[in-house]
Amino acid sequence: MPWCCCGRHFGWLGALLGGLVLAALFGNLAFMALNALMRLPVQLGYVFSWPVTLITVGLFGGLSLLLWAWQVARLSLSTPVGQLTAQRAGERDPKANLLTLLVGVVALGAGYGLALTTKNPVAALQTIFLAIVLVIVGTYSLFTAGSIFVLRALRANRRFYYRPQAFIATSGMLYRMRQNAAGLANIAVLLTMIVVTLATTATIFIGSEATLRERYPHQNEMVITATLGGKNAPVSLAARRAALQDAQARVQRLTEQAGRRVTKEVRTHQVSLLGTLQGTRFRPSAPTDLSRELPQLLTLITADAFNAHTGAAVQVPAGQVLALAQPQPYPLTTLVLGPLKVPVRPLSVGKVPPGSLAGLVDPLITNVVLIVPDEADLARLTQAGIDAGGTGKSITESLSYGWETDAATPEARLTYARSVRAARVLGGLDGQAQTEGSYQSRSLAAQDFYTVNGGLLFIGAFMGLVFSVGAVLITYFKQVSEGQSDRERYRIMTQVGLDGDTIRRTTNMQLVWMFFLPLGVAG
Repeated sequence: MPWCCCGRHFGWLGALLGGLVLAALFGNLAFMALNALMRLPVQLGYVFSWPVTLITVGLFGGLSLLLWAWQVARLSLSTPVGQLTAQRAGERDPKANLLTLLVGVVALGAGYGLALTTKNPVAALQTIFLAIVLVIVGTYSLFTAGSIFVLRALRANRRFYYRPQAFIATSGMLYRMRQNAAGLANIAVLLTMIVVTLATTATIFIGSEATLRERYPHQNEMVITATLGGKNAPVSLAARRAALQDAQARVQRLTEQAGRRVTKEVRTHQVSLLGTLQGTRFRPSAPTDLSRELPQLLTLITADAFNAHTGAAVQVPAGQVLALAQPQPYPLTTLVLGPLKVPVRPLSVGKVPPGSLAGLVDPLITNVVLIVPDEADLARLTQAGIDAGGTGKSITESLSYGWETDAATPEARLTYARSVRAARVLGGLDGQAQTEGSYQSRSLAAQDFYTVNGGLLFIGAFMGLVFSVGAVLITYFKQVSEGQSDRERYRIMTQVGLDGDTIRRTTNMQLVWMFFLPLGVAG
């Protein structure tokens, strides 16, 4: 007996020490993966902490003592006769709780209904946790009550039930489903969490480059934005043009000093109006509650600026306006904007190079790009938007200068972007009323993007690993415990004449159901 106790203690210590060694190795590998995903300029290092190690040893030691005390208490309160009686006692026929079954069906339907009917991205952020809770409640209810209901229905089908394999498998699963249902539901929920977590974080990380090109169409860009229609007038358009030209000249000198060369330049002038498009009338208004309804974006731009931005060759005759709707076509032949009624001719998306609308449209809302012949028409429509009720929160005017350089590597582009940011080439607009100047760089934004998205992917992969270990452990211990309890039953069936081949087929059928049922529900 003492040697047995010592062996158990040494086994526990060996498992704990082995776990600590594996944890240290896993920590180093995890930080290597984290650095690769986040692309940080300074690498994060893994530090082995003795205080944390001692806390871990104390935690697992305390849990082991609690489990040992619980087992001793149970044994001290039980008697040998009671244990033999409990083992020989027959199991009661499980009843299907219709209320629990209805709750499960309603909760599961409500959760998936919220997920399928919510189209607004902002509203989806508010309802996703409610949908998750409803699906979890529905899953547990259907496993506990629905599984018994289905198995009882199979038992009532005499043609199916009174066959050797079906009889043994169905009756065995029916009488043990009360304790198996919770474990199967846990496995299904864990597998669902694995799929959702990994799919979400991996999609965000993989789409980082596409998102960067959508939000930053140029490698470098300076933007001067003025809010129109407010109480305070912004800096005049002429002054803003002069400030942008001065900044452009400073950028040219800075580029030459860095030993670089500007390879591409794009200058645009556009006006953006947020509001509601009702039929043919556009009403400018500031968004109030984005969870109820997203606004529409009306972008006004000249044909020259549109062609420079997209690389298209669109020509707009005098007195006409072309309209391009994204992401879905919008049937618009006439636009009413304040006192103006403008005839509109639709522009086919096929006449615009793929992906060239980045920076002009917002992928989350409905966009209508109006292409006008010249600056005079742009000013006329802008004034009509102000007369229609556009305020500083709903109408903005942007002047931008985007450029590319011959920097070939990501490190060179990042170094160049940092030098431009440090030079504050648009610093002369600081403090101006209703006017703001900014410098945007895809390389600088990429550093923040991959830091956040890479960290999310690492957390998703780590949580997926934790959920996977939990699901495997639950499945393993469930199968071991059920095998121990079934051994006596199958021994009795062998003694009464049931052949071994039938027992193996029946066992395999139960294992297949127990293993693939959570996978099917999770999928």
